[in-house]
Amino acid sequence: MLDIDKSATILSLVAQLRENGSWTGETHVQKAMFFLDKKCAVPTDFEFVLYKHGPYSFDLHENLAGLFASCLLEHQIQSPYGPRIQLTEAGRKFLTAYGHQLASKENSIRTVASWFGKKGVAELEKLATALWVQKESPALPDAAKAERIHEIKPHIPVGDASQALETVAALPL
Repeated sequence: MLDIDKSATILSLVAQLRENGSWTGETHVQKAMFFLDKKCAVPTDFEFVLYKHGPYSFDLHENLAGLFASCLLEHQIQSPYGPRIQLTEAGRKFLTAYGHQLASKENSIRTVASWFGKKGVAELEKLATALWVQKESPALPDAAKAERIHEIKPHIPVGDASQALETVAALPL
């Protein structure tokens, strides 16, 4: 059974990401939801763990699967790339019916979606991992946080990690 609040939050985030030119694959939705929860302090009730490409919520993945199974979301195939997520007509009707429950979240959802815009997966991985490390070890100096990001994700150079930390800190979220 779908959780109406979680479903409306996901649908709104997907719709806003699409409106802002995001590819809106699952990675984009995962990272945007992480920022909504951890940077904007909007409770999403999704638990995130550090995974292959940064913070990931298995619970969010299951909720997305439920929204696909309920025909509220669908994949838009974009060969040769992976699928994009979009609302179905039923998803738009659901959001219209239950969107009023998002009043306290809507500005934050819009802000995150606007900021994420056309960012690619590699950039989102850096930024989300930077936010993860900031939340995990707030007392560490920035140089040590950058080293920690590089330790977690060796393919992210320390300089890029430092830049990601600066970007996340400067976000007006």
